[in-house]
Amino acid sequence: MNPVQMNQIHRYFAAAYVRASKDDAGSSTIDNQKELIRDYIKSIPDITLVSEWEDNGYSGADFIRPSFAAMMHSIEAGEINCVIIKDLSRLGRNCAYSKH
Repeated sequence: MNPVQMNQIHRYFAAAYVRASKDDAGSSTIDNQKELIRDYIKSIPDITLVSEWEDNGYSGADFIRPSFAAMMHSIEAGEINCVIIKDLSRLGRNCAYSKH
């Protein structure tokens, strides 16, 4: 393996995923999550932020969310290999993902 290939193995092409429920919906909640994620990514040289996905006003009780579905397609297409979230509750709560 040449040095370029070795470097690509350790490179992360990340998506930032943010979500706020109907109760938390508002730009400040979403903006705060994005800022925390962007600051984190800046501190890790092996991560490149490729896309940001936002589901504002959606519950974490299931995965029926438009941006979440689009992000999953990007993962399946190989466009991103890493998802960064503020905390696990932003991804989902007490639910299982099933591909539809």
